[in-house]
Amino acid sequence: MEYSSSVSDWGFGSGLGAYHHSTWMEANCFNWREGNFVKSPIADYNGRVGGWGSIGLPEWYGVAFQENDGDSYRRKATLINIEEAVYLGEEARALGFKYDDESLNSMTPEQLKTSTSVGINNLDQGLYGQSFWLPLKHICRGTDMTDGGGSHGGNLRLNN
Repeated sequence: MEYSSSVSDWGFGSGLGAYHHSTWMEANCFNWREGNFVKSPIADYNGRVGGWGSIGLPEWYGVAFQENDGDSYRRKATLINIEEAVYLGEEARALGFKYDDESLNSMTPEQLKTSTSVGINNLDQGLYGQSFWLPLKHICRGTDMTDGGGSHGGNLRLNN
């Protein structure tokens, strides 16, 4: 799908209605439920589309994947541990994760672990109450939703 300023979001008829001919709300479904973070480490990465966290990973799956693949390219492209994401470890920084607060971005992961400005709300439940692993493969990046200047509400993926 290509962005066209002549195509309305909800228009009807032949070739009209970007939402009707694409994956509307994909970003909302696939992106992490960022409201569960004290501060989101992926706002820039995902184009500032807060998600609903519809694709949770069971803890056993994340652990088994890590044990099988270690730090392989495949594992790093598929899932990430919550601590790695929240404390901006090497893997998270390589992906472009960062906070809106530059003073946090300049801290080491060890320093971030002692900060009350980052973390997870309701830590006793995990981010989704089931796991400390987060999916990466299906997150809609901000570049996935580039549409020539319009945003279509920010939840429309314009790539395959």
